[in-house]
This record gives sequence, structure tokens and C-alpha cells, in this order.
Amino acid sequence: MFDEVLAYVNYYRDSSSAESIRRVVLTFFSAEDICNAKTMLAHEFSTVLINCLLVTERRSSNARQAHEAEVEDIIGIFDVLDAQHMLDRYLFTAVDLRKLPKVAPEESNLGAVAERKFNLKVPLRN
Repeated sequence: MFDEVLAYVNYYRDSSSAESIRRVVLTFFSAEDICNAKTMLAHEFSTVLINCLLVTERRSSNARQAHEAEVEDIIGIFDVLDAQHMLDRYLFTAVDLRKLPKVAPEESNLGAVAERKFNLKVPLRN
């Protein structure tokens, strides 16, 4: 499957906490990207996820936006699919590697991310 959000979540889900992954995904991807990723994942595995509450459509509320809940749903769906060994035949990859966050979830301290981005900039030559 080709999707940057799904590729990122799948790659880091075994080595990072769900909260760290959630934070990075919410910071670097748009609400539309997150919604599309969940829809694609739910559609691809619709026969397996028939009675799974995680595939229900989310609506924004006063407490939180829909895409925030959808990130948690995506992580949960991966867990459900992994428990059923459904991911063994699938590869999740990005269409555009430039759209992937340049940080691992462990580096999700936003101060560290900002500093790292600043340090990566090449100084201009006169």
C-alpha cells in the first residue's frame, strides 16, 4: 500500500510508543492525510475489520478533532491486524519520501525537532 502516514506508523509501531507516534503524525501530517490513510487501511482490510469499532467514521467534537481520534484508530487497527497475522503479506511504503517526517517518534520533543531542523540548514555562501 502506498501512503506516507501508513508507512510511517507501520515502520515505527514496533519500536516506539503509540503516544510518540501519535504526536509526530499529528504534527507533520494534515487532517486530510490522516483521514485518507485510515479510509485506505479500513477499505483494504474491510473483511477482517467487519466488527471492529476502530473503523467507524469520527466526527470532531469540543474535546478533540476527528483526525486526532483517527490517528489512534490507525494505530489500533495495525495492532488488530498484527494480532491476526494479516500484515505479513503487506508492504507499506511512501509515494513521496519528502512527505515523511525527518524524525523518529522518540525525537518528538518539539524543541529538539526545531533545533535539529535549524542545525540542518546549510549556511549561505557570499
